[in-house]
Amino acid sequence: MFSRILNTKDSEDHLAFTQDQQTVYYTRSDKQNSLEFKLYKANLQEGTSGIWINHILVSLNKPNISIETPFINKTGNRLYFSSNMPGGHGGFDLYVSEINIDGTLGTPVNLGRAINTDKDEKYPALSLDNKHLFFSSKGHENMGGYDVFKSTISDNEYGSPTNLGTTLNTPFDEIAYFLIANNIGYVSSNRSGGNGGYDIFTVTNIDATQTLSDNMLDVKSKQKNTTVTIK
Repeated sequence: MFSRILNTKDSEDHLAFTQDQQTVYYTRSDKQNSLEFKLYKANLQEGTSGIWINHILVSLNKPNISIETPFINKTGNRLYFSSNMPGGHGGFDLYVSEINIDGTLGTPVNLGRAINTDKDEKYPALSLDNKHLFFSSKGHENMGGYDVFKSTISDNEYGSPTNLGTTLNTPFDEIAYFLIANNIGYVSSNRSGGNGGYDIFTVTNIDATQTLSDNMLDVKSKQKNTTVTIK
């Protein structure tokens, strides 16, 4: 058992650590509704290996709202999560809150229509360089159940998601994808051929580099060295 302090008779689900592993955010089922999860925060007592103190129910929680699958970016200043809070695009949407210097959380910001659909989006995770957002979705161009998608982040904007394809996704559920190195990660899936329920699989990500070179000539002006934008 990970922690007899954090674990209770209710359901503890997803957790996320700050980089120094001194703070943990975790979810626990509501006593009145086991399908509704609340987000908690705790600190590791200095000089101990497993005594968690300062347990608080974070300010993001609201009645009849579920907050799930938290993820903290590498720099430790942003908390990503999934929620069915009002004002979203339908089902569970992905949100981000700034983690302030004093440890409080900023107002949640919906990641927008590019990421969220009228179906469920959960399990946000960032690449190690913070340039890509990975998440699982029942929407977008989907093969069935939850598929893993990747969105490129530029100037705090999220690009159109790309399905990671048939080498990773199946008609079953692929969830909780995250990287432990540039090209190595883990994913959970209830696909056939496993041991039953959800199993954890190792993923190797091989980058494909393509080069395009040719002589460019503007047809109208006959000028060389024209600028070409490839989409």
